[in-house]
Amino acid sequence: MKLDIDIKKLTELVKDTFLNQDKYKMDLMIKEFDGADFFFFYIFEARGEEAPRFYFITSPYDDISKGAPQGAQVFDGGELVLQLDYTEYVKVRTGLMDALALDALSKDPSGKKVLYIGAGGVAEWSLRALKAYYPSLNSVDYTNTSGGKEVFEQVGQEVGVETVYQAAPDLGSYDFILMHTNAHEPVLQASDIKNLKSDVFISLYGDKREADIEVYKDATVVINWAESFEKQGDLVEAVKAGLVEVDEATVLTDLLNSDKNIETKGKVVYRSGGTPMQNIAVLKYLMNK
Repeated sequence: MKLDIDIKKLTELVKDTFLNQDKYKMDLMIKEFDGADFFFFYIFEARGEEAPRFYFITSPYDDISKGAPQGAQVFDGGELVLQLDYTEYVKVRTGLMDALALDALSKDPSGKKVLYIGAGGVAEWSLRALKAYYPSLNSVDYTNTSGGKEVFEQVGQEVGVETVYQAAPDLGSYDFILMHTNAHEPVLQASDIKNLKSDVFISLYGDKREADIEVYKDATVVINWAESFEKQGDLVEAVKAGLVEVDEATVLTDLLNSDKNIETKGKVVYRSGGTPMQNIAVLKYLMNK
């Protein structure tokens, strides 16, 4: 399904929702249904004299539920105003976060060496967002376990970015490594991590474990929200191993807040992960199209 989305407009709406998340009451639960586990997001928005708005999103959580459709509903004062299969939009709201994080960190990938590891639907939307924020970005490398990805290359042609397939990339030569694999076992091994540039930017996305936890050693760690330390298993392991201090991690909202002056030096690991704020922004965007 081809989606008609102004990716920069949506990314800015995601940013605004992160900055104004105190306007929402949120609850996230994991529940078993028919032998499989699912995420359930419940979000309440008070709107002054207008009827309150409720957002409801369901999403697969475990290997049994993986592949099940993801649904979203929006109610205004009890009236259903939007209902849709949300599956493809999850890829959109996940992919755009690379550009949002880089913009918040003031890290411009233009003219730098960028590598995508994984070239599926999430990576496609990441590339679209990156080009929207950085028009001078002209080329990226990519690698994928299934070989060259025709659709990823088509997206590159569409937005004006050359996509170069690398069967065995020299990881130590890259300034930006954007991972979109959903791997169960580390793609970045400890031996790879030792050879990376000292100031490399690494984006991790999967719910499983895309990199050995050594990736967090001596890194500035950026997370979407505090709950990342409960929801992302690799972060939990890294904390237990003493590689990450919870109170030293940088929350994305603090970077987005222009009143804060946060400097990041050396290696930066951006541990992305789904949040209610992204879902709210996507559903608002769709209602206002």
